[in-house]
Amino acid sequence: MPKEKRPRLLVAALIVKTHPIRFLVTQHAGNQYWHFPDGERVGKEDSFAITLRRSVEDDLGVVVALIRDMVCMPVIKQGKDQQIITLHFVVKLANSDQMTPRQGLKYMWLDLDPARRPLGIRLLSSTSEVLWRFVQP
Repeated sequence: MPKEKRPRLLVAALIVKTHPIRFLVTQHAGNQYWHFPDGERVGKEDSFAITLRRSVEDDLGVVVALIRDMVCMPVIKQGKDQQIITLHFVVKLANSDQMTPRQGLKYMWLDLDPARRPLGIRLLSSTSEVLWRFVQP
């Protein structure tokens, strides 16, 4: 009997500005989709907070001031040969005006209202799903 693989566990940051409400999304070089800062795999010895802090600080070059509780149900996807579970946390940055993203990473503040977003913005389906869940009462 083949050994069953454990799900791959990732963390993602829901970085929010208020007045008006905006969310930070990122895009890696060569990728057509925008998504929340994520992709960091949680190691066996790491906590969610340590992993998320490391990912955001490495990718955006800014200090994480606060990590709040998970804000929505996990997003679960079936990959080629393994299940991927992404947990989203609300993250507050120490100074979001002083971001210095690593080379090849673009970022932008995305309006919550789809009608007020720039044309041609393609969100990853899981990003759209999280936005929808976040704004539901």
